[in-house]
Amino acid sequence: MPIKITNSNGRVKINGYVQGNLYYPKTDLYIGDYGDTVTIYRGKEVICAGKYTDFVNASDAAFTDLPTCLAYLLPLLEPSSAGGGGSAVSVSNFPAVQAITGNVGVSNFPAVQAVGVTNFPAVQPVNGSVGVSNLPTSYPLPNNQEAILAKIRDKRELMHEIQSTGLIEGKTAFLFQILGRRSNWADAATMHDLCEFLTTTAGQQTFIPVTTADQLDIVSTSANDTSAGTGTRTVEVTYLDASGNIQITTVTLNGTTAVPLTGIAATAILWMEAVTGGALEVSQGTISLRKVGAPTTIYEQIVAGGNKSMSGRFRVPTGYTAYLVAWDGFAINQTMDIRLRATVKTLDRTVSTRYVFQDNMFLATSSNSTRPMPFLKYPAGATIKISAQAGATGGTPRCDASFTVIIIQN
Repeated sequence: MPIKITNSNGRVKINGYVQGNLYYPKTDLYIGDYGDTVTIYRGKEVICAGKYTDFVNASDAAFTDLPTCLAYLLPLLEPSSAGGGGSAVSVSNFPAVQAITGNVGVSNFPAVQAVGVTNFPAVQPVNGSVGVSNLPTSYPLPNNQEAILAKIRDKRELMHEIQSTGLIEGKTAFLFQILGRRSNWADAATMHDLCEFLTTTAGQQTFIPVTTADQLDIVSTSANDTSAGTGTRTVEVTYLDASGNIQITTVTLNGTTAVPLTGIAATAILWMEAVTGGALEVSQGTISLRKVGAPTTIYEQIVAGGNKSMSGRFRVPTGYTAYLVAWDGFAINQTMDIRLRATVKTLDRTVSTRYVFQDNMFLATSSNSTRPMPFLKYPAGATIKISAQAGATGGTPRCDASFTVIIIQN
């Protein structure tokens, strides 16, 4: 507040009071007027005191702060010990920091103050209960493989979630059943991949991988597999592009006339399936995905009477990790030694250049078996396939097999 000093018949008045005092909380100072003496205090300690000298002739004055007030008063006082005039009062031994007793009024002080703390442990022990507020009622698990693997413990829940939402722990996921079949055997001494389009010709034991340089076309052995035919009218080819990403292209068939696939650079064919057709709902001829200029080089095939390829192999796309859930095998008309194989190393599950055995089963004639898998891990770029060795080539042997694979976005 303002400090008003007035001259009242030679008596100093401080804010209108003769026998009053002027108190300043910030400094604990006040000015007292007692008789013919003006005294300045800090708490109960006298800072300076003096008699009036020329104050009788002083004019009234008002001050907005204590220092200006003191600058006006002190020249009018003389030290009480001197008993006579003086123009200045010397103040010494005044502490820079003043002790405060009781409450102190503070104005214009921010409600929140930043405090610097050093050498404070990052983790503090807690004894007793801790109150927590504003906590979400639900909180998603981290998007990592550990959370996913924890859910794998219940296969039914995992498969239901993937197929109903297309997600697992917030990540894109797919579940595929890869089918394989083989009826043509070049011999009974080597492993044969379970691809329907492979023949008894030497060198046809294993499938031929497609390359990005290959130009492709699709053709049927039946004129009824056409845009208005009774068989298959359009097919979808699912493949991996040059970057290893999943792509789909749809082709309208033209019977026995080959239809070129333009703008495709594939590194792997995953499967081919019918999407539209006539009244019979299956293909009337054998539909083949071939290399242009080399009609016997087949990369995928739907046999007559079917609507999906059965080639028993799958490559993991870029940005995904695959997990094998189960596989099965059926031996028809001959014993079958069946192997689940993949281009992955056993120790660290990284991509290998060789098809390493993952599991095997030996089946007696006309028997079958289903095996659960311990969710073996397969990285992007790994190829999984099924191969079999027939007990003999006579008696029209056939082997059917499949595997269930889950792929989860990394």
